[in-house]
Amino acid sequence: MGYRDARMSAALGAVRSASTTAEIKAALRNVQELWNETVPSAVYTAAESMVIWSDEVEGLRFSQESLVRFDGAHLAG
Repeated sequence: MGYRDARMSAALGAVRSASTTAEIKAALRNVQELWNETVPSAVYTAAESMVIWSDEVEGLRFSQESLVRFDGAHLAG
């Protein structure tokens, strides 16, 4: 919130208008370079999280951010 950079706006516009894989990669590379230069985010706190599930549920995949992916989930048995 509160981040404004005309270069980033233009770079994001280039991502949206890119039509080939090469154009998309080049546009994203520019976004990454601007992100690295301007650092439009800050870590200001840490939060604990908890994920609870039943042993009957198998196939869950967990990310580093405590995101649970259910695409392979199924009940045991």
